[in-house]
Amino acid sequence: MKIIKYLLVIVTVFLLAGCATNNERHETESQDTLYQVSLLDALISGSYDGVVSLETLKEKGTIGIGTFDKLDGEMIMVDGNIYQAKADGTVITPQKTMSSLFAVVTKFDQDFSDNIEDITSIDDLKNKVEAKIDNPNLFYVFRMS
Repeated sequence: MKIIKYLLVIVTVFLLAGCATNNERHETESQDTLYQVSLLDALISGSYDGVVSLETLKEKGTIGIGTFDKLDGEMIMVDGNIYQAKADGTVITPQKTMSSLFAVVTKFDQDFSDNIEDITSIDDLKNKVEAKIDNPNLFYVFRMS
């Protein structure tokens, strides 16, 4: 019984050590950090109220996607600028006071550059992009022009 108590204490210490914060790390967030607001399941279940400001999203990333309070269009972030694609197909700059209920953004940093040529279809593009992925269990951001 004493061994179990000691093991529990050791495990607890290791778990709590993992909870410790490193202020320097938080001040210099990694470029490879993905910032997500809410869960897709919350959106599907009807949680449509915005929970984070657009300014906060701009602090957290330069590229991403999401939606707005009350599902008022699709959110597209490129180069730190946020755009709102409306249901009628128009794309506008949203009001600064708007908020997002679901978003995924990151600070884009280019790890490599490559020319993908001879694309004959969307499936061809998909296959060529997927060939660039090392691990399908990680998130990737591709920027194409």
